[in-house]
Amino acid sequence: MTQLAIYARYSCDKQNETSLEDQIRRCTEVAKRHNLSISQELIYTDAAVSGTDKGDAQRDGYRRLQNDWDAGKFTVLLVDEFSRLSRDNVEQAVLQKRLEKSRRVRLITGDGIDTQDPDWQLRLNLQGMLAQHESRKLAYRVERGMLGQLERGYMIAAPAFGYRLQRAFDGETHKGSHWVIDEEKANIVRQVFDMRAKGESMHKIAAWLNQKNVACSRKGRDGQQTHWRPARVKNMLENAIYRGVFVWRGS
Repeated sequence: MTQLAIYARYSCDKQNETSLEDQIRRCTEVAKRHNLSISQELIYTDAAVSGTDKGDAQRDGYRRLQNDWDAGKFTVLLVDEFSRLSRDNVEQAVLQKRLEKSRRVRLITGDGIDTQDPDWQLRLNLQGMLAQHESRKLAYRVERGMLGQLERGYMIAAPAFGYRLQRAFDGETHKGSHWVIDEEKANIVRQVFDMRAKGESMHKIAAWLNQKNVACSRKGRDGQQTHWRPARVKNMLENAIYRGVFVWRGS
């Protein structure tokens, strides 16, 4: 029996939430043309996650898709474009090998690829190269914009502990953001440096911060508040921003 799966993904750097609906709608239209029925249990999505290798660890929907693929839960996979599955050249090669070895799964894309066609590998490779090229172009444009903001005197990162973000506007247009000193938190930073200079261990400093109920400089992966630990204190003490030096990507 034919079991149809759909995968949809949008990237936080290019698209928005409605893109998932648009991709699924287009895949549904393709399914109807092939007389295929859709099961809601076999629709996999990832929201605001890059299709490069750096984003793979965050793609829960993609991992479930792969697990169900291995378990034989579907025989047809529909995606709007091949790049929705991956923009990474290594992962694309792995996917192609999967499709070649596991002939029981048929891939159909909204832009015309069908692994039942004799030339599907050529078309897949061409689209894969275009997706990789677009990803590199996008990374270049993002980096160019970030460097431009730095040269214009704006900050491009979340503020360090002891600072807060202040947006700069030209009329109603947001031009960029500055870091300004948050005196309450800055006083904590000064006390931490003073305690360390007097020989206090990072364990004791972390315990002091927790005792004073000072919110940690970084939240946990689940977005919840965490406790201060010696490693977090060490990161604060080694942060070059407190010497007036902003380090971006190691330079």
